[in-house]
Amino acid sequence: MSITGLILHALDHTPSFVEVPDGDYRAMADVLGCQYIEHVRTRIPGVAMIVDDEGALDENRQLNLGAAFTLYPGRIFGDVLVFSEVDGPEGRDVTTLTPEHMLAVCNRLGVRHVVGLGREFNADEPTEDLGLHRLVERGEA
Repeated sequence: MSITGLILHALDHTPSFVEVPDGDYRAMADVLGCQYIEHVRTRIPGVAMIVDDEGALDENRQLNLGAAFTLYPGRIFGDVLVFSEVDGPEGRDVTTLTPEHMLAVCNRLGVRHVVGLGREFNADEPTEDLGLHRLVERGEA
């Protein structure tokens, strides 16, 4: 089983969808291109980021302006993964980003549209159910 979130790219400050195996922290580190990761809470309740734990030590890592100071009250280097956060029997964990959390992240970042992995999110098109915003399967890979 896999979980879906966002990857916020440090170089161009754009988000796109990312999918990783549920609970596979090595896969998350591989997506970020790092050895060690850290689970950090964001300024948005229920939303967490997986970040490069040693990003500030790598001279090739760029400050992630989308994550630093916008989603987190400090410096974050390199690409980051954004997921919804859950409290489980073993502590905090991440899970698929909910439409509510997606909207909150997009609003904080000033992003209205996210695509990737055959999915599309449009923050300007509410659905009929509870005012949630559109997160649809586009039918393409």
